[in-house]
Amino acid sequence: MIQRYMCVVLAVVVVVAIAAVRSGEASELGAEGAAQFGQAGEAREAWKAFVASLTGAGVEATVLEPLPGVVPGDMGLTVGVPVAAGEVLASFPASLRLATPSVEAIRAAGGAPPSPADASIHDIMAMAMARGLDAKMALALALAHETVRDDWEASLLAGYIEILPETFDAAPLFYGRELVSEMQGGLAWRVVQQTKEAASLKSIVTQLESMFPALFPPASLEPHDVEWAYYLAHSRSWTTPSGELVLVPLMDMLHRTVNGSVEASVSKSGRIVLTATRDLAPGEEVFLNAAPASAAELFALHGPSLGGHALPDVAFLGLNYNPVDDNADNVFAATIDALLANAKCFTPDAVADLFYVGDELPLSFLACMRLALLTVDDYARISAREAATGESWPTDERFSADNDLAVFATIRASLTSSLDDYPTTIAEDNAALAELDSASTAAAIISLRKAEKQLFVSALSAVDRAWHAILADAADAQLLL
Repeated sequence: MIQRYMCVVLAVVVVVAIAAVRSGEASELGAEGAAQFGQAGEAREAWKAFVASLTGAGVEATVLEPLPGVVPGDMGLTVGVPVAAGEVLASFPASLRLATPSVEAIRAAGGAPPSPADASIHDIMAMAMARGLDAKMALALALAHETVRDDWEASLLAGYIEILPETFDAAPLFYGRELVSEMQGGLAWRVVQQTKEAASLKSIVTQLESMFPALFPPASLEPHDVEWAYYLAHSRSWTTPSGELVLVPLMDMLHRTVNGSVEASVSKSGRIVLTATRDLAPGEEVFLNAAPASAAELFALHGPSLGGHALPDVAFLGLNYNPVDDNADNVFAATIDALLANAKCFTPDAVADLFYVGDELPLSFLACMRLALLTVDDYARISAREAATGESWPTDERFSADNDLAVFATIRASLTSSLDDYPTTIAEDNAALAELDSASTAAAIISLRKAEKQLFVSALSAVDRAWHAILADAADAQLLL
């Protein structure tokens, strides 16, 4: 998961969801998510309700409105009225800033735990850290408690929680130890590891219920609650230079960028204040100012979109997963750490097309990867052109030759690394299959491993063809000499 406001490493990884049963699960969960969040209009109303709910807690943010067409998990606010440079857009008490408790607060929380009715989210964080949990797990514990408390709808975080996306557990695989060892390096191996993580979550739930019985009565907390809360604490918090972990829901709603139109400061009374750095017109998006950063930091700070370029947030896909079929559409997604929490570089079409393309990669995938490897110079040039023309950068237009070179080098390195992770070659798999009963489970596992590798090889060929085509087009246009 991405540390949304921290420096992240641009390392390509493989994320997977598997099994034919997974396809049905994906459809069911997708329908559930759609029912919960509804269409963009309903999500927009949820944003407005959240901002309105904060007003009763001393928040002054009446000029801020959600972006049109906002979707769950995506951030973004506009101004509803003209705002002059230097004018305060929002002001809210420090109590709405979730942060690592002070040493004094942690020491004070070492005694008897407060009753749930008297415990604030800050008290719960301090109590958790006094009992040995780290700051991130303490924040996750406090967030999980907000979702299971009897009066959770009265929580100041209720509206914030309502508009965030959900996460789902991976489908477990049940194979013996010997067969699991045969999977090592393959996509199925990663799902086995995820199953172990799910088991760990169950033990964490048991531990939390025993440590904090007043906060979490037996059976009130599910592994999914802990996983979701930790995802939230991990992906939407950031660490200050002093090492303090911070999550500010209202500021989390804002996109960040270099030379943003709003600056954050702390007043003498301790309130957090957002002030316009320039004049803003009604309907104009508000960007929180961020200092120049590396490409990884820039994307992580900005969130899941750049200007008019919305990125898909497909978490997993369910395709044909017949292990004895060499042509099975095993689910494959290669992306970058900076995208993991906010967006994936693959839509269903992109995943399916990647292995059957000619000389061009799927545009949505290529555009996503280009954004992920954006440099500060690229971003400044794009912003200047969009400001001058009033139009978003075309999604089919590359940012720079260096950017494309980095994109294809990264994709190729990812695919090659994935192939190298397998303990055997395709030839060795063929030799092993020749010695086994084709109907045996062991043969099915090896066939699955072989099919996965064939997809990686096919994808490598597609990437090479696409890169050569781009070089040829660039040479014809005299863009690369």
